[in-house]
Amino acid sequence: MRRHNKQKETYMRIHDPTSILLPCLFVIAISQAVFATENILINPGFEEGTYDDAPPWGVGGWRGSIKATTKEAHSGRRSLLQAGGGDEGGINSNLQVVPIDPTGMTKYRLRAWVKFPSGTGRARVAWLLSNGKDGGFTTDVASSDWTQIDQGENEIIPPAGATHMAFRIYTLGGHDAAYIDDCEMIPESSGEASYPGIKGTVKDSSLNPVAGAVVFSSQVLKLRNSPMHRA
Repeated sequence: MRRHNKQKETYMRIHDPTSILLPCLFVIAISQAVFATENILINPGFEEGTYDDAPPWGVGGWRGSIKATTKEAHSGRRSLLQAGGGDEGGINSNLQVVPIDPTGMTKYRLRAWVKFPSGTGRARVAWLLSNGKDGGFTTDVASSDWTQIDQGENEIIPPAGATHMAFRIYTLGGHDAAYIDDCEMIPESSGEASYPGIKGTVKDSSLNPVAGAVVFSSQVLKLRNSPMHRA
């Protein structure tokens, strides 16, 4: 006869009268409090790299160039210089593809600092999800100083199933060059749970709902005759 420690065992009851309690092996509990407001971009200030490269950043358009430089910097020693003609009427754009939370529970804040040597220009924060959905927000810049740009009032909540996001900064307006620095991609709790699969309520051994718990399993497992549940 197997004995279980019921105080340590967490179950989930599926909204199906024929289903039974599932062990916590098929459930991941995510509390909204665990989201840390830290930048998930790699090399966001372009400080890392050999010579004038700044991996993993790449050219976002189909022409033009990007290179790290010490001529300008919002912080640190280096920034990214975008030069040459780009697509969509821009000087160019820089790009980084980032893995994201696939559950639909996370929203993202996007920001960057830009500088136009000419003193005026337009800059655009853009995003593209792995499921094909995209968006962007353009800011008019009327200064030769560093200016922070962001996503505007757009709320970026990738739907469940999206696994990557392309972070992209355009500099628009036909200028010869623009500098980019201190890019940010900050995850926060969206307050939503929409992972495709089982819809259910996670409960502990006393059948009390577990706050912030989310179901990730895509299959209902029938464990009625499992040895785990036999006396």
